Amino acid sequence: GVSKQIDSEEVPFSGPNFEYYHGQFHGGKKHGWGTEYTDSGVFTGKFRKGMRHGQGRMDYAGGDTYDGEFGALELLNESILPGGNPYECGVPHGKGRRTFADGSIYVGEFREGRVSGQGRYESALGELYEGKFEDGILTNRGTFVSITGEEYVGGFQDGEFHGLGTYRNLRR
Repeated sequence: GVSKQIDSEEVPFSGPNFEYYHGQFHGGKKHGWGTEYTDSGVFTGKFRKGMRHGQGRMDYAGGDTYDGEFGALELLNESILPGGNPYECGVPHGKGRRTFADGSIYVGEFREGRVSGQGRYESALGELYEGKFEDGILTNRGTFVSITGEEYVGGFQDGEFHGLGTYRNLRR
């Protein structure tokens, strides 16, 4: 590869548009394995045509981590909008594990950066939600187990018990 000495005066190492990349390129774009440092966190994994795509790990600046698949429904061109397109760099998309800064964990499916699909969420307190999620909310059929040992298996709508279900106390 080609190496270039960077003058620290040329590259700002903080700020809203901070980005540093070390890895493989193809056709002038990030492509292959690499590590990307941005103001939002550190990504290590695969890139395709300039975006995070495939297996990787993101350590977010706020303390969350994500291990799993990255991508989007389609490979996007860079946005001409001033704010950019949040999906053009590649977001959690597919199966993965997100550990939140408070200690809660979600393992399951992601769609365009959102908790969507089959999965299991365990809160930092020990509450368990398992089933189908849409934009982070349990929907359809699922299971909830409280920290006091109460269990509900049945229908959910907008994260609330709904329809037919079974409730029992597991500690009795």
